[in-house]
Amino acid sequence: MSEEYREPLEPQEEAEEQEGEFQVIWQKTFQIGDVGETVRTGAAKTAYAVKNAKAYTALKWDIMDLQTRRKRKLLLVGKLVYATHAGRPTDSDLLQEALQQVDTVTKELRQKEADLARLCGVRFCPGCGSSEAVSHVYCSRCGRKLTEED
Repeated sequence: MSEEYREPLEPQEEAEEQEGEFQVIWQKTFQIGDVGETVRTGAAKTAYAVKNAKAYTALKWDIMDLQTRRKRKLLLVGKLVYATHAGRPTDSDLLQEALQQVDTVTKELRQKEADLARLCGVRFCPGCGSSEAVSHVYCSRCGRKLTEED
């Protein structure tokens, strides 16, 4: 017989033993709760990372598209200027329109690049162009106060 004989417990002793067992169960449940909280926190961080990865990829794609559009617009400007140089006059309105398109695409490209930098935790000083952490209030190179838009 491997089981040990135990005397019947008095009601008070039995209640204390059950309370002790309850405390052990409660502690284990609490530990599982900590694990659950850790899992929930990890899942939230993962969801945030996926969301940022999606935004990062979308911005990179937009930037590549804008760079391609800008190159095509600049190529058109170059062809128009060269045609004028080669003795085939170019309509100045056509050249002006092409230059305005380059300006528009360049502005949009710079905005997307700034959005990407901000997503990566970087922004640029409008005074000197230095890259700064988003948490910085002043430029580390020139001392200019950085605004939210920078």
